[in-house]
Amino acid sequence: MNTEPKFKVFGESEVLKNIKINLHLTRQTNPEEEIFFTLLDKGFLSNVDTQYTFFYKIYFSYKDSSVAVLEFDNIDNKSSDYINHLYISKKNDSLYVQYIGRESQIEDKDTYKKSPMLSLKDWFQKEGVTSQEMKEFYQNMFFEYYNPKSAVYLKIK
Repeated sequence: MNTEPKFKVFGESEVLKNIKINLHLTRQTNPEEEIFFTLLDKGFLSNVDTQYTFFYKIYFSYKDSSVAVLEFDNIDNKSSDYINHLYISKKNDSLYVQYIGRESQIEDKDTYKKSPMLSLKDWFQKEGVTSQEMKEFYQNMFFEYYNPKSAVYLKIK
């Protein structure tokens, strides 16, 4: 039996009120199908089933201006202290996002990689996104609301 823990999001309440987190996942049960839904919007955390996920791509946006993406395989799901924690931290005037997959890593979370949030323009430049079609795709992934009650299922092309 798969025991995928629910996602928990940590950070200052004022920051979390302005963060949108969209999850894009691929499940082991049907790798040809991708699932999209909004995990966090306006401080409200959705309770969505992520059972049997083997790959996550998580899109963060802050006040529809700063963005970041985390991508990772679900390798911690075999550990006895498996968790799904997302951290949004503020340092000086910058925001950072981070994923912690094991409870034993919480104590050392400052040693694990944090991704800085960038302006959308800077993120496009960093990732080499130049076509208008791809810019629109990513803008949707960052800023659109995907109703978790009716998660969007798409076939991989």
